[in-house]
Amino acid sequence: MVFGMTDKKTTIVIAAIVLVGIVYAVWAVGTLKNDVPTGNVPKIPTATGDLFDGKITNKNVAPVKLEGTGVYDRNCVSIGNGLTDCHAGIKTDMGVLDFNYQHDMVRKPCIAPNDKVVVEILDSSGNAKVQKVY
Repeated sequence: MVFGMTDKKTTIVIAAIVLVGIVYAVWAVGTLKNDVPTGNVPKIPTATGDLFDGKITNKNVAPVKLEGTGVYDRNCVSIGNGLTDCHAGIKTDMGVLDFNYQHDMVRKPCIAPNDKVVVEILDSSGNAKVQKVY
């Protein structure tokens, strides 16, 4: 007898506590397992403009996709066949990334200051794709 209860009442109370505990555990696991982000999650805009392949040259990086804004366009040098090798500075949450890329200036103008872009870093070697957002 616990707290003046009969054995039958004690069993019922213990069973009810165990049942409530099981229901709570199932609810908690289901809630924690939910992979859908909640709250204020920033949304990467859909990139619709010119796409450039190149490499991040000034930082150690890991694969990630993030927003950025052009801050400089430097060292553009003609490399033949209508292509130009350029360095664009892109301000991101990771700081300013130096993006080295080659492009045809007639078809795809340089990444210029204030251009909105999406940066997709593909690997830890810095290979990346940058696409303008219009």
